[in-house]
Amino acid sequence: MCIVIDFTYLFAGTIQLTYFSSYIYIVSNWSLQSWTYFSNTPALALSAFSVLAGVLQRITPRYKFRQGMGLCISIVGYGLLLSPHGMTATTHTALLAASTVVTGLGGAFSGIASQVRPFVSSHRQFRTVDILPRLQPKPPYLT
Repeated sequence: MCIVIDFTYLFAGTIQLTYFSSYIYIVSNWSLQSWTYFSNTPALALSAFSVLAGVLQRITPRYKFRQGMGLCISIVGYGLLLSPHGMTATTHTALLAASTVVTGLGGAFSGIASQVRPFVSSHRQFRTVDILPRLQPKPPYLT
């Protein structure tokens, strides 16, 4: 299930980020420096909120809830890109910035939960860390 969720998140995020930067450059009257700062906002938001999500994951180990919550927050972030007056894309600076930050928050929660889930749901005897020492051959002088 994690693979399907991560694929969907990556696919939706990649489609959005591919054309979003060009759209912002065309519809806004920002300087090149402001546009560059705004284009780096998703990476900054994802990195900053990933630290917060990791701390919350350590305190309260509820990865299923956190993953669902992260995806819902991402959907709200994508919804902020729609204009409040109709079904067109927004050009308001505040909504564009809020959408980027909220999508980064949702992506951080979903990404941390997806990375933790395989380790939590697997049995201890099947982890790679435990199996590798058993697979290493013994040196010939010990046999």
